[in-house]
Amino acid sequence: MKKHILSLALGSLLVSTLSAEDDGFYTSVGYQIGEAAQMVKNTKGIQDLSDNYEKLNNLLNRYSTLNTLIKLSADPSAINSARENLGASAKNLIGDTKNSP
Repeated sequence: MKKHILSLALGSLLVSTLSAEDDGFYTSVGYQIGEAAQMVKNTKGIQDLSDNYEKLNNLLNRYSTLNTLIKLSADPSAINSARENLGASAKNLIGDTKNSP
């Protein structure tokens, strides 16, 4: 009977120890320690990844600008407007005799 009570007490102690890990505290601390160690190991990798994202962002901005310019160059009204502006500027330059020597 004493052996049965002793084994029951040890079993309940073991179960309480296991449930202490299940409550999240020990698991959370373990994850935080692991995360900190991983961040120290991956600092160079994270910096490289950040640099690559910055390069990608710059390329996407350039692509967007280029795409907008291509769309504008294919628009007949934008082309005609640019031609009219150039023509008006040329007429002003030719017709302006006040500043000529």
